[in-house]
Amino acid sequence: MMALMWSVLLYSIVIFVMTVATGRISTFETKSIRYSGYTLISGIASLVPAFRGLTGTDTAMYKTVYLYGDAAYTRWSDIEKGYIAINNFFQKFLPLPAFFFLVSFVTIYLYLLSIDSFRDRIDMYVAAFILFTGNYLLSMNIMRQMLAVSICLFAMVKYLEGKKILPFVLFIIATNIHTSAVLCVLFIVLDILLTKYQSRSLAIIIVAVVLLLTVNYVQIGNIILRFTGNKYYAGYFTRSAFTGGSFISYYLKNSRQLQE
Repeated sequence: MMALMWSVLLYSIVIFVMTVATGRISTFETKSIRYSGYTLISGIASLVPAFRGLTGTDTAMYKTVYLYGDAAYTRWSDIEKGYIAINNFFQKFLPLPAFFFLVSFVTIYLYLLSIDSFRDRIDMYVAAFILFTGNYLLSMNIMRQMLAVSICLFAMVKYLEGKKILPFVLFIIATNIHTSAVLCVLFIVLDILLTKYQSRSLAIIIVAVVLLLTVNYVQIGNIILRFTGNKYYAGYFTRSAFTGGSFISYYLKNSRQLQE
């Protein structure tokens, strides 16, 4: 119980301090100062994931794969070759905590660079709070997924800045770290369609499709299965208490289980 209390206290301090620090640093006009600040924030915040022990249900898997290779851990779906290549490269000269630190650092830093690009149009305190209460904490469990998310976010920023090649290179890297990153390509496709045709009818159709997939997320799983053939990742959406169902039925079943 005491260990849990200390953990909650530590995470709360990290979330508060890093959120405030990010908001304050984002107010500087000089880019080099902001980027140096983001580097410091990423480094300090990454110390917790680096020495997290076995915090996170997937951490044991990442630890085993790093120390003994991917053949030492059996799972339903093979880990992406891109991540394994990174794992095997750093395995040769970095201890496990240093590797966890590096992955966390890149995850946080790319996210901070991404939101910095829109600092004049968004609330940086809110954006930083979302990072440290969401991606940051999740990265101590689903580590490579959150790394892929940060890479995709950074790729989207570069795409919106008019870069042509770099975003797609980053998308390829992200997809080879975690397959689910392929979904990010849809944002570029939608942007191209809406920019090229500028049709109100097309925009309404796209919004309707997005809403339909949101309330019937099983279809998202079916789409993933069709394009990737990966039942494990498709199962993220198609399974709901081991059965198919809709967005509404999912929460109805969960509420019933809580009442029981």
